[in-house]
Amino acid sequence: RCLSDWSSDVCSSDLFFSRFLSSLPDVGNLMVAGSSQDITILDAHGRQIARRGLTQGQMVRAEDLPDYVPNAFIAIEDRRFRSHLGIDPVGLARAAFQNMLTGHVVQGGSTLTQQLAKNLFLSPGRTFDRKMEEAALAVYLEQRYSKNQILKIGRAHV
Repeated sequence: RCLSDWSSDVCSSDLFFSRFLSSLPDVGNLMVAGSSQDITILDAHGRQIARRGLTQGQMVRAEDLPDYVPNAFIAIEDRRFRSHLGIDPVGLARAAFQNMLTGHVVQGGSTLTQQLAKNLFLSPGRTFDRKMEEAALAVYLEQRYSKNQILKIGRAHV
């Protein structure tokens, strides 16, 4: 009886997570510089007036930056970046507690990897499904790419 209850729980959780995993986008080509998805507005003489939309800068190697640049960014945005696996349970608990105390959202618990997943692949909406997709993508990205690669991709897409 105990074994069948345990296997039923495992099957239920597998089905629950497979719903989110099956709809996730392909993340295999993030290190390949693609064409920018922006609009450049030129004047009558061909000079750039403005640029709007999703712009993509050149890839910057994290190793080429002075140590303080990625470290400062990590310190501000995700101080446990080097030790978590894509999601930060401590940060999520802290944010949930603060949000519960105030009765509305005042803090986020997203990691840098979750922010990257949201910015590259997901809608900006605040739904439970979108947050689950963001978390699943973040864990997947952390398994596929190194921390320095994630920083590099993130900086190129800001």
